[in-house]
Amino acid sequence: MNIERVNSELQKNITDILRNDINDPRLDSFGIITIMEVQATSDLDNCKVFISVYGGEIKGKEAIKILQSMSNYIRKLLFERMKIRKIPSLSFHLDNTLDYVYKISNLIEEANKKEE
Repeated sequence: MNIERVNSELQKNITDILRNDINDPRLDSFGIITIMEVQATSDLDNCKVFISVYGGEIKGKEAIKILQSMSNYIRKLLFERMKIRKIPSLSFHLDNTLDYVYKISNLIEEANKKEE
C-alpha cells in the first residue's frame, strides 16, 4: 500500500473509532472532533493526526491531551481493523486551518466594508 492510501485508511478508521468505539465522557463536552489530516511516515513508525475541535484552541488542546492518553487503545483498535503489518504510533495535533480561514474571511469582509 502506498503512503497516501495508508493515510486515507488511517483517517477513515480513526474517525470511525472516535465515533463508534470511544465512549469517554470527557470527549462529550467537545462536541464534534474532526480528523482533518493524517500524516504517517513512510516507515510507518509515527503518524501525526491533525484534529479540529469546535470551540477554539483551548478546547482543542484539552481534547488533544485526552486523545493522546488513549492513543495506544486507538492504535490497538486500528491494528484489529487494518490489514497492514505495522500500525504507527499516533500523536495528535491541533489543526488551526479553520480558525485561520475564519480570520482571513473576516479581514476581507472588513476591507470590503471600508471600500464601500
